[in-house]
Amino acid sequence: MHHFYRSSRLLAVFIIILKAASVHAAPAVSEVDIHRAMANLTRLAGTWRVIDSQRDFSIVFESIANDNAVTETWFYGKQKHSLTIYHLDNHRLIATHYCPLGNQPRLALTPSEEPDVYRFKFFDATGLVDLNDNHQHALSLHLPTVKKPFKRTESSLHNGDETLGTLLLERMP
Repeated sequence: MHHFYRSSRLLAVFIIILKAASVHAAPAVSEVDIHRAMANLTRLAGTWRVIDSQRDFSIVFESIANDNAVTETWFYGKQKHSLTIYHLDNHRLIATHYCPLGNQPRLALTPSEEPDVYRFKFFDATGLVDLNDNHQHALSLHLPTVKKPFKRTESSLHNGDETLGTLLLERMP
């Protein structure tokens, strides 16, 4: 009887912990929102330039694999600099960033109250020995509604310090 009572108490504590964890868990992104986000990312296909930049810098978005993935390739002049690939991973949309630093952060789409704003947050990485090493930690895309510029913001984390960078991009003819 003592064993049964002890097991019941442990089960009750476990259930309370699970309920508490579910209250604090981040809300999931719905399947509809994930597929809408992927469809909207495919609309970026083409070459974009940074507004008010004197550098020869562009970003090329390309829809590939029957619209199941979108690549984002950064160019300085004609030289490729980095690559991010957006794709569905079961019930989530992820972005894998192939960084010139040699690491590959993976970020997952998170819920957003703003329409056509897609926020991705770091969940793991390959090639990253220590989370204190410099890596992309977050990314957001504020997509254009109709052939307007859009804003791309990312944050990098290095030794606990966050650096934000924002680009205002317009489609090149």
